[in-house]
Order: sequence, then structure tokens, then C-alpha cells
Amino acid sequence: MQSWFTFELNSANCRVEGIDTHKTLAQFLADRGTWPGGRGFSPTDPWAGGDPILMASLDGLGRPKFRAVDAGLLLLPMAAGQHLWTWDAVRLTEPEHPVVKAVQLAAAECGPRAEARLGILLLEGYYRRDLRRIGQVREQLDGVVSRTANWRAIERIARAVFAKSERNRHEAEQEARSSGMEKLIRQGRIDSSHDTLSRQLVAFFPENDEDLSYVDESKRRFYRPQTLVELLQLKKQYPDAQIIAGGTGLGLYADAVEWPALISTEDVAELRAVLIGEDQWEIGAAASLTSVGEIVGRGCAPFAKILKRFASRSVRNRATLGGYLGSASAEGQIAPLLIALDARVHLASPDGERDAPINQFYTGDGKTILRPGELIRSVTVPRFNEAVLEARGSKFRLCDAYITSRRRGLCEPFVTGGFAVEFAADKTIRKAWISYSGVSDRPVRARKAENELAGRKWNEKAIMQVLPSVIQEIKITSNDRGDEDYRRQLIITLFQKFFYQHPTIEDETPIELGAASEFAVPAQPFFDAMQAVD
Repeated sequence: MQSWFTFELNSANCRVEGIDTHKTLAQFLADRGTWPGGRGFSPTDPWAGGDPILMASLDGLGRPKFRAVDAGLLLLPMAAGQHLWTWDAVRLTEPEHPVVKAVQLAAAECGPRAEARLGILLLEGYYRRDLRRIGQVREQLDGVVSRTANWRAIERIARAVFAKSERNRHEAEQEARSSGMEKLIRQGRIDSSHDTLSRQLVAFFPENDEDLSYVDESKRRFYRPQTLVELLQLKKQYPDAQIIAGGTGLGLYADAVEWPALISTEDVAELRAVLIGEDQWEIGAAASLTSVGEIVGRGCAPFAKILKRFASRSVRNRATLGGYLGSASAEGQIAPLLIALDARVHLASPDGERDAPINQFYTGDGKTILRPGELIRSVTVPRFNEAVLEARGSKFRLCDAYITSRRRGLCEPFVTGGFAVEFAADKTIRKAWISYSGVSDRPVRARKAENELAGRKWNEKAIMQVLPSVIQEIKITSNDRGDEDYRRQLIITLFQKFFYQHPTIEDETPIELGAASEFAVPAQPFFDAMQAVD
């Protein structure tokens, strides 16, 4: 084992030697500083927006991307071999960068922390290839939660800089196509911005030549293997070791919990991949929620919808689906949708592999069916195309999920509901899924009500008749996230909302209820790619 490692910080090599494995990157940067003449770095509560920095990484399809990640949730050894940038460095070394100029000219935030948070989120958005609609702009900036934010100014400068970036990208891709370099476009290797960060991103390849085995001065160990076989061997060798994925859960407790050894899943390529098959998506346990949303969310609108409400952009960029399932949170908002999507979790151990439906994965009180030495390998989600539905004996399918919480982002939900119905050729209900989280010690299904819906027509009468069974079956347990009567009412209203938004079985597009959508217009493009932006 080695007692040191390096990473690249603001284009300079940074060496770490003997420092505690439980220390976060934010704490390290606060002690060390980020850039001569900079404003310093002070750790911030992740629930208040955290301390985003810019990290180069590969998405689930192997394309280079900049991701805003919360340094306060990143344990220091997880930075080994990474390429990182802080706002201070970009602000001082790239004063003509469109994002830097926009942030400094617009009175969008007050205070250096809030400005740094906004700047990093805008930088990530500037280099995104898929940012084209108003709803995406708001999702990109959902980590800006300070009360001093001037949202009109923020949205104005965001639209301007993102539109300019898209115009540059459009022109660069046209030139690449005319030169026969379409492959580079698909690989994300076209430099469209012609700045320092863009050039480094296009040339980025992870430094994964060998496994990381790091030990600190207190003899605590951190391992980052590159294959699933090595990962399972380490888990068998160190049965008390803690598996760590994105770090967004464990990072919160880094100062309060002792782990003699940590084993990271981050460098295991087969766990990071998101595979697109004819009949299903297979999501690696170490794939970030952002990658899942970008790849699976394109073909599964409820998945994209639910992930946008998960924490904030800088958390989603690190949080993984395997880590989420392994935490076994009773309030987790993704599980009800996975149940409604009839997803399965695949587990691996030195003794072999097995799988189970998501609703059987949780056993209650924060526990799962995982055995000693076993870990989550992937999650498979059916692609409900015509062939898949026919094989299941169905003709149509409706699915959606709903979250209620105190605010839109960075907030634990009160109740989440995930619902789906499949219809036979005669348009009667063949099978239903009614699932909730935030009401018990695990995600639960209303199986009696599901069975009562089978064979009925999809109408208001059927919904009203099964509601008593839903209430009777779903037992509310006390917690600190909302009154029991309030959560009991949510069980009813969320299921009713599912019906009223999806009254027609042939159309999966939900009907917007109320006037809010007329003002929010999330699907409206915020620019014309062919229009010049100053």
C-alpha cells in the first residue's frame, strides 16, 4: 500500500501524503487554499448548496463531461487521479471566459460563497451538450438556494451564456460533419469553445492505470479497485470494510463515524456503465444519477422527472443508483418509481449472482436482503416498447411518480408515490402497481388495491372504489417529516393525481393540472441554436 496519491487541481499537480481518509476535499482545500490571491475555501452545509467544484469525468457512455460536485461530500482519497477546478482559479486565470464575465457583471448573488456556487454550476452548464430547454436551465441551477439570489438576473445570464455555448457547438459540429469527423461528435471530443477548460476536457482521459491502495497515518485504508472480481475479493478480505460509491451519503458522516477500511466502486467500469438493450436498460450500481437521467431519462420520462427532484445537481453528479438502494432509506423517492417500472436489482458475491424485484430488496428498519460479502451490481429497467408489452401480455402502459416536500430541491420528501397500470387489448387493466415511500420503514405496495383494479376499466369510478383499500393497506408510521394525517391524505391525492393526469390510456403524456405550467413552460426552448447571442 502507499501513503500518498496525487490529483490535478487547477491544472497543477497536488500531492497528498498521510492525510486522514475521513477528511473531505472541502476540508483539505480550506486548509491548503485553492489559488494565490483567491478568496479562500470554507466548507458549507450540503443542505445549503454545498461547495461545488468542477470535475472532469466520463458519463455512462464514456464521453468526457464536466460535472459540478460538492467538495464537502467527497472524501479526500476519492480525488486521487481526478482533474478538478475551483471557481477562484477560473475567475482569476480566465477573466474573459463568458461565464466569468457574466457572473461579475450581473448582480446575481452577494457573497463569495454564493457566487462561487453559481459560477461552478454555470460552468458545468456551459459545457453541457444537452441543455436546450427552460426546465433544464432551472434543473442545472437548483443548487442555488440562498435567499440573496436574484433569480431574474441568474436566469437571464444563464440563458445568454448557454445559448452562446450552444451556438458555438452547433457551428463546430457542422464543420466536423463537413470534414467527416462525425465520430468525434459522438465521442464528445469536439472543442467548440476554444478556451483552456474546453481544450482540457476534449483531451481528458481518466488516469486509471492501476488500482489505488492508500493508507493514512492512523492506518485506515482506502481501496479503489478496477474490476468487479478485485472488488469482491477485497470485500471478502475485509468483511468490515465500508463500500463507498459517490460518497454523497457517507460524506455527511465523515467526522462522526470510524471506518477502518473503505472500498470504492468508482473505477469499476462495468459498474459505471449504463447499457441500452432492445428490451431493457441495465444501470450499473456506480453510474451517477445524472448519467442515468441523461441516458435512461430520454426513453423513460418518469425517471427523468423523479431524478430532477433528487437533492441538487452537484449531488446527483456523484450519487449513484447502487448507493441509493444500499442506503435503504425509508423516505427515498426513487424506489416507488423503480417498483412501478417493475425493475430488478442484481447482486454479486464471490459465490455467484442473484436478482430480485426492487420491492423485495428492502426488509425494513434500514436493512436489505444483501448478505455478508454481497454487493449491488446493477439494476435492470424494462423498456416498455411494443414488443416488450406484447411479451408481457399487455397493449398499453401508463406510469408516473409524484413527490411532496417542503421545497423543490435539497429537501427530504414527505411522501413519494410511484404508480403504473398495464392494459390488455380490450383496454381493461391487466396489472397495477401502487407504491409509496415515506409512510413506513421501507417502500410499500398496496397489493390488495392493485388486485382489485385488475379486470376493470380505467375510469374515475374504479379509482374511487379502490381508495379505501389503499388507505386500509398502507399503514402510516410516525416520523419527523410531516403529520400522520397529512401523509395519509397524500396517499389518496397522489394516486388520484396519477389518474387525472393520465385519463387516456393511449397517451403517456400527462395532462398539466392548474395554471402553473402556463408560466413555468419547462419544455420551451430558451434559444435558437442558429441565432447569434452577444
